[in-house]
Amino acid sequence: NDPGLLNISLRNITLSTCGIVPQIYRLAEEHLPITLAISLHAPNDEIRNRILPVSRNFKIEDVVKASRYYFKTTGRRVTFEYILIKDINASPENAEELCRLTGKMNCHFNLIPINGTEHIKLYPPDMNEIRKFVSILEKHGKSVTVRRQMGDEIQAACGQLKRRFLSDKEESGICFYDFPFYSVFSCHFGDCPQNYPCFMREIPLFTQKEPLKGNRKLTIPADDVSIKLIG
Repeated sequence: NDPGLLNISLRNITLSTCGIVPQIYRLAEEHLPITLAISLHAPNDEIRNRILPVSRNFKIEDVVKASRYYFKTTGRRVTFEYILIKDINASPENAEELCRLTGKMNCHFNLIPINGTEHIKLYPPDMNEIRKFVSILEKHGKSVTVRRQMGDEIQAACGQLKRRFLSDKEESGICFYDFPFYSVFSCHFGDCPQNYPCFMREIPLFTQKEPLKGNRKLTIPADDVSIKLIG
């Protein structure tokens, strides 16, 4: 929000986190008038750890406790992001458990029906199930919104294009999960149109499982070059 840069009001800034408990307490002490959004996605640790493996580091009760502290300290209502996955975390029982978890805490739930894809075999609940979930939260006095889905019918919604891209590459013999980096900025391993001096020249040629040597590179048609963030 620096006037010399973008000058965006702090009240229009949302900080999203998976719920790193010590840092939530630290952020609260900064007394910044920003919105804190926490990726909750489940009413208990068993389900949350399956959906969000990084959450194993912090118990869900501790995440909610830290969120209460944040609200008490800053006066800013916390938003809980909650992805709805059919037969995983979207049942009426899950909604009731979620209400028990958060109690009378002043918070907002942003429900996000998952963008279903045949590649991951996860699908959103139907509209009747979503309405039931919402009604239970509202019955307990919770503020709730349901994120609008766009592009799902043509597999172009959030997460779907990336999953299709990775699947196509895996089928072609290039295994992205063998990369020696968790997140890589890659360009199909061809001649870089921007001539970036990146490390990709040293990435192994996975179809042959041997390192690239010298100036030997994969040759990819120029019109096939694109930038992807993996991981």
